[in-house]
Amino acid sequence: MTEHQTLEIIPNLQRPKQDIANILCCLCGDPTPPNAAYQCGTCLASQFDLHPILNHKVGDVFQCRRCLRYECGSRWEPFEMESHGLMGVCLKKIHALTTNQHHHGLVSGGGSSGSVGKLKLVDASWVWTEPHCMRLKVRVTVQANVLDDAIAIRQRAIVEFFVRWKQCSDCNKEFTNNTWHSIVQVRQKRPHVAEGSVSRGLMVLEMALAKAKHARRNILDLKTVQNGFDFYFSRLDKAQSFASFIAKAVPMRIKISSKLVSTDVKNNTANIKTTVVCDMVPICKDDLVVCDKRSKDGGAGTLCGKLALVTKVSSVVHLMDACPTRGCRRIHDIQAELVPEKYWRNEKYYRIALTPKRMTRFIVLDVELCKSVKHEDDSEALYKGPQSGVEKYSLADVEVAREADFGVNDETYFVITHLGNLLNVGDYCLGYDLTASMNDEISDLSSYNKGFEIPDVVLVRKIQGSTTSNEVVDESNYKNTTDLELNEGKGKKAKSRKSKRRERRREKEEAKDKAYVDTIKRMGLDENTRNDRKNDFEKELINDPDLAEELKVAEEIMECLDLEEQEGRECECIDKNEINI
Repeated sequence: MTEHQTLEIIPNLQRPKQDIANILCCLCGDPTPPNAAYQCGTCLASQFDLHPILNHKVGDVFQCRRCLRYECGSRWEPFEMESHGLMGVCLKKIHALTTNQHHHGLVSGGGSSGSVGKLKLVDASWVWTEPHCMRLKVRVTVQANVLDDAIAIRQRAIVEFFVRWKQCSDCNKEFTNNTWHSIVQVRQKRPHVAEGSVSRGLMVLEMALAKAKHARRNILDLKTVQNGFDFYFSRLDKAQSFASFIAKAVPMRIKISSKLVSTDVKNNTANIKTTVVCDMVPICKDDLVVCDKRSKDGGAGTLCGKLALVTKVSSVVHLMDACPTRGCRRIHDIQAELVPEKYWRNEKYYRIALTPKRMTRFIVLDVELCKSVKHEDDSEALYKGPQSGVEKYSLADVEVAREADFGVNDETYFVITHLGNLLNVGDYCLGYDLTASMNDEISDLSSYNKGFEIPDVVLVRKIQGSTTSNEVVDESNYKNTTDLELNEGKGKKAKSRKSKRRERRREKEEAKDKAYVDTIKRMGLDENTRNDRKNDFEKELINDPDLAEELKVAEEIMECLDLEEQEGRECECIDKNEINI
């Protein structure tokens, strides 16, 4: 007797328990417990085989080739192999378990036909199959009434399912044009960013999205444009959720506009495409900002009419006085938080004077904390993390010299800076040399308070090592490549005007395609490729602990929001994922 023909006779549990003598099978004569058929289990198994009934009209299991999700009714759910969810999908494909009709089987003894009642599932388990064979096998144990419900039998059988490829609705929309209904336009317009490059704020947003899979799972398509990106979504709620999601990590204002594409008056339906515009605050970390004195209604607070340094950018912009006075008692008196709403209300009063590309390397010659904040124990003065018990910022008088002038001349500068607990003698730091980089934004005295003096040097942050800056390397590489191209171009025939026009058009298309591919790689949408720019940014995080901490905070905010969203989605799907066996 094979495995699928294993049969057991279910005794009548309503009868009182008593010692009942066995009877002889009417076909083979073997002793067996008394039953309505007067037959043993072997003879009944030869007449009632439930295996053909279970394998009749067994449906196929459909799986999406791209996202590897399984079709579960009207939904597509991700299931692991040999999981309970996939077991429920397979059991619903067995027609004999979902119908209430009686099944007719052939009774071998006498050639008469008997009927099998409704099958009841008792147990189910997986049978191992080769992972790539596109087959699923389930061993089911069912119970049924036979011989006009005169006797109940229980039998175990193996049911085989075929896995077929089928594209899910979400993947189908990605490969079909004009299927999006909402677009999120993220823009950061900085006046000092070269064409074709990405600003630092957008780079932080890219790295945060690259490490948050849940944030980009609903994105249908992505396009790179000047000063930002365009994200396409299938529904408006997904676009709004994504916009509010990234607003927790970077400061921005959100505007929503709609456009009517088509309408059907008879069915009272309309095709509306919505645009969600996210304007990021153009101020980035380490920028030197001029806070106009007329911005007293804004968010600069006590920093109105002064030069401010951006120390951190999260959902708000954190500002620090670039030239504080020695009489300041607390470091909080020279700090301010600029919220996006107040910035956009007084945008013209917050002007970017200098960007991090204009920073100069300095060497620290002497550090002396101000008397108002001086520590009694000099060994505990340096900040070495939150566990050190020392505040990160503290006012100090610092003597610095330009690294390019060190050992060449004796020109030094005395600066009052907020980096007193971070700097030590011999350290390297980056700052703005205002004596060599004055511009109209800084030299305009009408923007400052009365009696304000422009400092010679503004220190920004401490750096590790003494290697040359990236800007110098990039300029030298650009110069060498330019000279090489000029040398190669000598002796060649001059090109016509049409060929030059075609070449410029081709170069623009190649640059656009390259920017798109680089963005896809940086955001993690193409996980099988590597990107050198991402590695360079990670190296920059090592040299800039503040930027690494800022990126970590953005990732934690996104993870917290994802946990809340998952909990809400799980509560909604509890009733839908229940399997009644």
